Amino acid sequence: MSSYPQQPVSPPRVSPAVFESSVRPHLRSMTSAAANVLGCSDSASDAVQDTLMRIWSKGWLPSDPRGALCYLARKSSLQQLRAARRRCHHEECAASDSERCLHAEEPSAILARREEAREVRRAVAELSPAHREVLELQAFEGLEYAELAERLALPVGTVRSRLNRARSALRERLERPAAASGATRRCAS
Repeated sequence: MSSYPQQPVSPPRVSPAVFESSVRPHLRSMTSAAANVLGCSDSASDAVQDTLMRIWSKGWLPSDPRGALCYLARKSSLQQLRAARRRCHHEECAASDSERCLHAEEPSAILARREEAREVRRAVAELSPAHREVLELQAFEGLEYAELAERLALPVGTVRSRLNRARSALRERLERPAAASGATRRCAS
C-alpha cells in the first residue's frame, strides 16, 4: 500500500469534435429557451455561450443533450437576469443620495409591483382551465413541450397550440386595462 495521497480523479475530457457534434444541433433550442427568459436575442446568445463554456470547462457532456442543454441555458439566463436586476438596483442606489435606498424599496415601487402581480393573478384566473393548466405547468414548473404533453396526456402539437393560445389570451387580458386607462406598459431591461 502506498503512503502517497490519492489524487482526485477528474472527469474524462470530451474531444472538441465530439462536443461540437453533440451540441451544435441544439444551439437553436438553447437560444430560444434563453430568449424566452431574457427577451433579447443578444443576451440569449451570451447565456448560451456561458452555458457551453461551463459545460466545456467541466469536461462533461450530458447524456440527454437537448433537455440538459436547454435547461442549463434557461438556468444561466435566469442567473443573468437576476444579476442585471441586482446591478440596476445597486446603480440606482449609488446614484441616489438617499440612505433609504440601502435599506428599503420605494413605497411607490412596492405598490406598483403589488398591483402588477394582482393584475397578472386576475388575468390568469380568467383563463380557461385548460389554458391556465398548461401555462402554469410551463411557467412555474419549467416543463418542455414533450414533458407537458406527457403530463397532460396530449399530443405535442396540441400542447404547443394550447400554450400559444393561453399566452395570447393572457397578453390580451393584461393589455386591456392598460389600453382602457391610456397607460403604457414598459418592459424591464
